[in-house]
Amino acid sequence: MAGTKVILWAGLAKVLIAIVASPLLGFAGGAVLMRMIYSFWKSGPARKMTLIFKNLQRFSAAFMAFSHGRSDAQKPMGILVMALALHFHWEDPHVPLWVILTIGLAAALGVAYGGCELSKLWA
Repeated sequence: MAGTKVILWAGLAKVLIAIVASPLLGFAGGAVLMRMIYSFWKSGPARKMTLIFKNLQRFSAAFMAFSHGRSDAQKPMGILVMALALHFHWEDPHVPLWVILTIGLAAALGVAYGGCELSKLWA
């Protein structure tokens, strides 16, 4: 059994609907949230609002960095631990602390440099 016979068309339709609906709902929700924030805070003094939103942006950036590391760090850690377990013939693989710190540092540096190519960093 091969080809299009193995595709579950009902499941594919659900995935395609989610691919289209998710960004649309996210955009609509963001627009509504921005409108609510603007209408709630528009009457405040500009200097105070700038200070409040500057600090909120710092919190938002820290949360995004944490979320990025939380979701993307497991993949390289898993690959590195798999390679170590195969090389050293580990019976019970575990994730050493140095692997967690190394992958976290590499991800942090990658985000800090904005994903620039290394050739641009040294030029």
